[in-house]
Amino acid sequence: MELVDINTYRQILGSLIKDPSLFLLYSDINGNDFGHIASRVVFLSIQNLFNAGVMNLSLEQIDMDIARYDTANARYKNEGGIDFLKDCIQFSEPDNFKYYYDRLKKLAL
Repeated sequence: MELVDINTYRQILGSLIKDPSLFLLYSDINGNDFGHIASRVVFLSIQNLFNAGVMNLSLEQIDMDIARYDTANARYKNEGGIDFLKDCIQFSEPDNFKYYYDRLKKLAL
């Protein structure tokens, strides 16, 4: 049974949106760490944009990137789409990233 903690996922995703350079410190985060499909979709989009060199992420960029993939976009929209991203931004605090990173990795086990 996979454990899911939406708050932890929001914290991680929002922090990565606010500060994508966290990927440089926590390079072992991957899509399989997220037990919630919409969170996984958002994470993979953030990661793809970061890997393409985008360092100032916007919600619109992420939303447009996800829209390119029909199945992923449907799951993402089902969970609220851009409103889900807004929640991630609103409720995240990058200074607490290490704590939520540790929780994410424990949940993924």
